[in-house]
Amino acid sequence: MGIIYLIQPEEFLNSDVLKLGRSVHNTLKRPYKGYRRKSVIYFVFKCDNAIEVEKKLIEYFNEHFECYQGREYFKGDVNKMKKEFKSIYEKYSIDDENIEDSETEDSETEDNEYEDDENILNEVDLENILNADDLDECDYNQALQRYEIDKTLIIEKYKIEKYKWKKTLGINKLDKEILKKFTKKSISNFTSLIDERNIQNYDDQENKQTKKDIEKCKILNILLNDLGFEHIFDSKIIFKENFEKAMNKILNGNPVFTNFKNTRILFSLDKKKKKYDFNSIKSFLGFLNTLFCKYHISISYKQIRKEGKKIASYYLKILDGINELLEYKMIKGFSLHDPSKIRSKPEEKDFIYKSLFY
Repeated sequence: MGIIYLIQPEEFLNSDVLKLGRSVHNTLKRPYKGYRRKSVIYFVFKCDNAIEVEKKLIEYFNEHFECYQGREYFKGDVNKMKKEFKSIYEKYSIDDENIEDSETEDSETEDNEYEDDENILNEVDLENILNADDLDECDYNQALQRYEIDKTLIIEKYKIEKYKWKKTLGINKLDKEILKKFTKKSISNFTSLIDERNIQNYDDQENKQTKKDIEKCKILNILLNDLGFEHIFDSKIIFKENFEKAMNKILNGNPVFTNFKNTRILFSLDKKKKKYDFNSIKSFLGFLNTLFCKYHISISYKQIRKEGKKIASYYLKILDGINELLEYKMIKGFSLHDPSKIRSKPEEKDFIYKSLFY
């Protein structure tokens, strides 16, 4: 296991000299940290037989290009070297999963790019974002311009991603834990349940993803109301008897269940799971929380004492400190649509991300 890469080191910028290399690490750590910051990274590929692939590359490059210095620096037609590097990798690599292929044209649609914001980062992207340099707004705009001109600048890509993550979460630093808990749509999802105008790209009503997000937040709010909660900050306790009545009513009349085919598509439910069981409160609750989890809320169970007896009850819980992140984002100028004044500020004891903000 390892990576192979093709770069133009900073000392050879704007020349016809490239360097190929190999690392045992499955991240961009070696290309990032092992060369000067202005070096251009063209390809980084993951493969199980990196030693063999590097050997094939060096053999080919020695035959078709000038060995400039050492055994890994070559001089020649840059475009041809890039093309042959990729071709040899594809021919000899056992693992064809690439960490980053910056030569691939961006064929994603606008909607798909937006949808990707809801995905949890893989380990490789997570490490590369954490290792990237921090940018201020001016540096970000410059990096964005450079990357728009030349998509091969992978280091610029991760710098840009790091800036976007900090901005969307309202914090000044990132760590592995927070990148694993949240997506770039987390706060947008959470605040959409306060008011749909908080949805990312809300003003673009013709955007398919925006329409989808509006539909989802309306459905979830109706679901909460049918359960007996007025809004996501409602602190009421619902006893089991009333919860069971609400469940039966929802199963027979709420659009989540009466039009379950649409629910599957809208919320991207697991296609492998053909059948859901809603015969018990436990299974019903489990399903509800699969819908609510991306919005960082859940319906939770607890037993409370009433007249000396333990009684099962259910309540709304805000997860992962999302409300704290929203507080930081608002401090930085985010304007929250909350005409009904339903949001409650997090209590001081609930702040867990202070070190990432201050």
